[in-house]
Amino acid sequence: MLLYIGFLISGILLFTFSIYRLRKKINFVQHCEHAVGKVVRVEQFDDGDGLLYRAVFAFTTRNGQEVEYRHGTSNSSPNVWPVGATQKFIYNPAHPALARFLSYDVFKFTILLLGISITCIVISAGYFAAGF
Repeated sequence: MLLYIGFLISGILLFTFSIYRLRKKINFVQHCEHAVGKVVRVEQFDDGDGLLYRAVFAFTTRNGQEVEYRHGTSNSSPNVWPVGATQKFIYNPAHPALARFLSYDVFKFTILLLGISITCIVISAGYFAAGF
């Protein structure tokens, strides 16, 4: 019984935190600046297991500042992001160097937390609904 009460409390707390983060992310996406960046070069480096490639994007902010963004994910093929490829970015005008891709990645962690919290709530609710 205590286990399911723990699941319920954890689920409710996680759900509340997830909704709070989701609202912050939505607010950020609605109020941030948007820009289109282009791959200006592909950096090559050796990680010990072989060669890896990382795309470097450049975009211009609304006030004319040039920003370089290094993609966080490296690939074993240089053709994943060919030079000249474009990508949409979102950024805080006060900190354009902290730009992010405009994609589902903005919400990935929040959606994962929502899924975990709902699972905890459903498991505990099923326990209490069954009358245990």
